[in-house]
Amino acid sequence: MWVLINQISEATLGRWFSWLAAWPDWLQIGLTAVPLTVVALLIYRFCSDQPGIIRTKNRIKAYLLELWLYKDDPRVLLAAQGRVFWHSLVYLKHALLPVAVLLLPVGLLTAQIESRFAFRTPTADEPLLVVATVAPVDDLLQQSAALAASGMRVETPPLRVTSAGQVLWRVSGTEAGPRQLEVRIGAASATRELLVGATGHPPLATELFRADDWRSLAHPANPPLPANGAVSVLVDYPRARASFAGLSSASWWLLGATLLIGLTIRRWFGVTF
Repeated sequence: MWVLINQISEATLGRWFSWLAAWPDWLQIGLTAVPLTVVALLIYRFCSDQPGIIRTKNRIKAYLLELWLYKDDPRVLLAAQGRVFWHSLVYLKHALLPVAVLLLPVGLLTAQIESRFAFRTPTADEPLLVVATVAPVDDLLQQSAALAASGMRVETPPLRVTSAGQVLWRVSGTEAGPRQLEVRIGAASATRELLVGATGHPPLATELFRADDWRSLAHPANPPLPANGAVSVLVDYPRARASFAGLSSASWWLLGATLLIGLTIRRWFGVTF
C-alpha cells in the first residue's frame, strides 16, 4: 500500500514541480502552498463542526470578558477560569478530526518538499558517506564488505561499527550523473542509486525503508527496499538548507505560507478556526 501511495504522489507532484522548475525556489514552494491551502480549507470545512466551533469560541470570549469584569471577586474568577479551560478543551476536540484527515496530504507534500529542496547532489570530487546497515548484525567483523559503483571513487576502506550494525565508506564521484551503488556484506547485497552533479531539484532519498514499512512514505524518491532484504544503504547527501525540528526551512516556509494564505481566504470557504 505504501508503495502505491508513493507512486501516485511522485507521479502527481513530480509533474507539478516540473511545471514550476523555472521559478525561484521560494516561489515554487509558495505556489505549492496555494492548492494545499484550498485542500486544507475544504477538509476543515466539511470535517469539522463549524457551528460548534463558533459557539465554543463565543463562550470562551464571554468567560474571558467575565475574568476582566469580575477580577476582584475570587469566587467568580476561579469559576470563569475553569470554564475557559473546559471550553478550550472542547475547542481542541472540534479540531481533532480535520487535523487527523489533514495529516495525509500535508505529510505527503512535506515529504516531497524535503526530498526536492532539503538536500542537494554532491559535485564531482565532493566526498560523502555511504552507510550500509545490516540485519542481523552477528559477526559483522568477520564478514566481507565491498562497495562497487562505476564513475565513483571509494576513498576509504570499509569501517565497521558493530554496535549499530553498520559499515561506512567515504566516496566521491568522478563524473556527473546517476550512479548505481552495489553493496555486498557477506552473502547479502543491496543496490540503490546515487546522483552526482545533478541540476535543478531532483528528488533525493537519503534513507530507504522496506516496502512494508510506513516510514517509506517519508522518502518517496527511490524504490523501497525488498521486504526480505538484509542490507539497507543510506547516502549522506549534503544539506541544501538549514533545518529545525527535523524539517528543512523549505518545509517551514510551505507550512507558514499555507497558514498565511488560509487565514487570508478562509472566509471565502466559510471556514472558522
